[in-house]
Amino acid sequence: MINTRILQSEYTFWLKYIIVALICSIDIFFTIYYQQQIYWVEENAIGKMLIWHDKTSGISDVSMFVSVKSFCNFMALAIWKRVYISNKKMGIVVGIS
Repeated sequence: MINTRILQSEYTFWLKYIIVALICSIDIFFTIYYQQQIYWVEENAIGKMLIWHDKTSGISDVSMFVSVKSFCNFMALAIWKRVYISNKKMGIVVGIS
């Protein structure tokens, strides 16, 4: 059984926080790297709307998509941090889920 003191440790919180931020950064990197194909494989309707695609030249631009994605990632991390600061147990539950 996992020790609850380890799960509620501030170091554990920051480790999970950094892991989530790292995954978000990698996701943004691959979005930019594969921007020519992302329009065709993106299944989210809002995401597809944010990706500008010129049908005549076949060029996609993901700048708006990446901007919104980054903002949402930062907001999610900020909300998670605020929940953790106000209630550590609830912050752990939010982090694990």
